[in-house]
Amino acid sequence: MYYADSEVCAHIIDIVKFHKYIIKKIITIDEVFNVPWGFVIYQNLSCMGYGMLIISNLDNLVDYVRYASAVLLFLIYFYNIFTRGQNIIDHSTAIADACFHCNWYGLSKRAMKLLLIIMMRSNKKCKLSAAGALELSCETFLLMFVKGVFYYLFIARQFYK
Repeated sequence: MYYADSEVCAHIIDIVKFHKYIIKKIITIDEVFNVPWGFVIYQNLSCMGYGMLIISNLDNLVDYVRYASAVLLFLIYFYNIFTRGQNIIDHSTAIADACFHCNWYGLSKRAMKLLLIIMMRSNKKCKLSAAGALELSCETFLLMFVKGVFYYLFIARQFYK
């Protein structure tokens, strides 16, 4: 089924407007939750690190399981926070791919230019951050986890020589 050029352009203009609206909402969410997410992540990181230090000093199995489960819950909590940011990054970068893989070559020049506008806007990935320092993504979660383990091993090695 083929649509008239004006109808296609009207739909693409609606998509451009909606895309612009979504970008504004993501920026607003990032501005509103930037500091609270930074505080929550810092607070939970310190609690998790303290729990890991307690675990290394425990001889009682019941306490070990209790604190180990708390550390595991912190990791699950962090994973949930960081995957929300990763979903936004993935969807924002997928928009350009979807525009490129549509049948753009059969559209009019005006419709192609409108698709190009969407593709250019979606090249800048939308992201959420915590305190302006951490980008909420799975890559950051993994780096944070690996650095946390290295710091823990370094501190444990210094104290238990």
